[in-house]
Amino acid sequence: MRNFFLLILLAIALSPAFLACNQSGSADKQAANDSISEELAALNTAISNDPGNAELYTQRSEYYVRRELFNNALSDINKAIELDPKLVKAYTGLSGIYLLMGKPQESLDALNQVLKFDDYNADFYLKKAKLYLVIKDYENCAISVEKTLEIDPERADAYFLKGMALMENDKMDFAIQSFQRAVTIDQAHFDARMQLGYIWESRYQKMSIEYFKSAVKANPRSTEALYN
Repeated sequence: MRNFFLLILLAIALSPAFLACNQSGSADKQAANDSISEELAALNTAISNDPGNAELYTQRSEYYVRRELFNNALSDINKAIELDPKLVKAYTGLSGIYLLMGKPQESLDALNQVLKFDDYNADFYLKKAKLYLVIKDYENCAISVEKTLEIDPERADAYFLKGMALMENDKMDFAIQSFQRAVTIDQAHFDARMQLGYIWESRYQKMSIEYFKSAVKANPRSTEALYN
């Protein structure tokens, strides 16, 4: 069975803001660098004029993330938390930075801080489930998934993660049920359809072809689905 831990890690880590730093073309890069330099100068000026504004530090932290200056980003996001200990955006930023630095446990700890004052947030429980899956803590992954579904019973991604955890625990029939539930809720759920395709392919079932075909419809650019 193909291991999707790395793909999950990349899906969490490689946000559009982070990917923006990998643009190609020398002219485009120069224009982007000029724009980024202006952006940093503007943020520095804003912070100088309003040093107690936690939101400005989160914005500059995001800038540093795009430039892959993670230590600078970490410093600014911690300053934002110091200024406003209940700023949810800062904790999500901190979690993302730690993940990009290859520190999933610290990333998880940051999310746990949010849940101390916002314990009914399906998005955060789902992020926790993803991180637990990355560090192979399937028991806590399952707990976080169930908490997500308690808040939002129609969350397709939660059923997908539940299926992944069950699959890694060799509970394949239950995993199939979870993946199927994900595609029932979200017909365009590419990852769940791909997993169902792989499972039935491993069992030499022709229905795997139908799942790969439906995955291509969900994501026409996927060569992985196209060539399975």
